[in-house]
Amino acid sequence: MLINIRLTKEEKHTAKQYAKSLGLPLSKVMKTIFFEKIEDEYDCAIADQALREYKNNPQTISHEDIKKKLDIWKAELIDNPAFILFTRLLNLAFGLTFRSVC
Repeated sequence: MLINIRLTKEEKHTAKQYAKSLGLPLSKVMKTIFFEKIEDEYDCAIADQALREYKNNPQTISHEDIKKKLDIWKAELIDNPAFILFTRLLNLAFGLTFRSVC
């Protein structure tokens, strides 16, 4: 897909210089910045929602309780055949092990 963006001469110069300083093509830099902006706005929206939910119900979970839940999750996950296959594929493709993924 091709998208055209209208820039002033100064904006174009600044964008090209920035891309050059990164050693990347301008299109790659613009694409990265565009999707990072979307991700940042999404993260802010999720944080705002979490804050609203907390204000409506100020219940917290301790680090110890989270750790217990994650340990249970890991124990259930390790025995899951789909996860075993997935971790083997990660190992074959990228040399990653379960320890480096979790």
